[in-house]
Amino acid sequence: MFIKLAKKWPKLMQDWRTVEVSMRRFGAPRLGWKSTTLAVVLLVFAFTEHGLHNWLNTRPGGKDDIASMSLIDNDDNGSLILIDQSATFIGYLERFSLKTHWYLYDDYNSYNPVKGFLVMWLSLTATFLWNFTDLFIMLVSSALAAQFKKLTKAMHAVRGQMLTMSQWQEYRETYTSLTHLVKKIDDHINVIVALSIGSNIYFICAQLITEIDSIKHSYFRTLFYMYSFMFLVFRTTAVVMQASAINDESKKIVPEIFMCPTHSYSIETQRFLQEVTSDYVALTGLKMFSITRNFLLGVS
Repeated sequence: MFIKLAKKWPKLMQDWRTVEVSMRRFGAPRLGWKSTTLAVVLLVFAFTEHGLHNWLNTRPGGKDDIASMSLIDNDDNGSLILIDQSATFIGYLERFSLKTHWYLYDDYNSYNPVKGFLVMWLSLTATFLWNFTDLFIMLVSSALAAQFKKLTKAMHAVRGQMLTMSQWQEYRETYTSLTHLVKKIDDHINVIVALSIGSNIYFICAQLITEIDSIKHSYFRTLFYMYSFMFLVFRTTAVVMQASAINDESKKIVPEIFMCPTHSYSIETQRFLQEVTSDYVALTGLKMFSITRNFLLGVS
């Protein structure tokens, strides 16, 4: 999906740049530090969770194994075969593959270091992609919401003042261009949004089951799954809240229009108010549901 999006991304950025250039007179949002901080915090928590999971399940001699059935297997002679418990990289690959991805192997003999390396690489890649998907949605949403916020601030600065018809037309056209940009972005990423929300909900439910089962194991495993579950809830909440900010900021324009003085009210003001109250601006998941604050309560 990201490869498909990448092919259309240059054209999307050209359209986005056109909107930003037309809004340059309203000022430029400062998103650098916010975006960097958001990315660093999310990825640090994500790879900390991933690292703790791997350490907990691959430490030599660990007694609270996630799948005890994978630790011992019978060979053709009926003797027991133990997983390599050495501190070497080869031993780590074997423990990582057979303890965390035991379902990929029919038996112990089907394992080899090449498969172990591929499993570890795919696991790390999947962790990055899973978190990058959520981070991508949050960054795009925060950037779009910032544009609406600029327009709201500009209108708030002239609240109650006498504006000409051409000024109201300028505000209305800016709002229209922003809504068209949001809908155009949504047309290209609504599949990614649906995948993000669906996978997060699934893993939250799966993590709840795993956390209940972890009580039977060690204290450290219980603490880890509590941290992992809280991180999942935090990340899902952050995705929904950032995406719903677009809808929230678009609604803040309505009170500013209501503050229009009677003598300044014109046909452009009326068109602007009708457009804002009748249009629904939000990112969606496959056009089946909109990402708003109410959606977060509905999911909960």
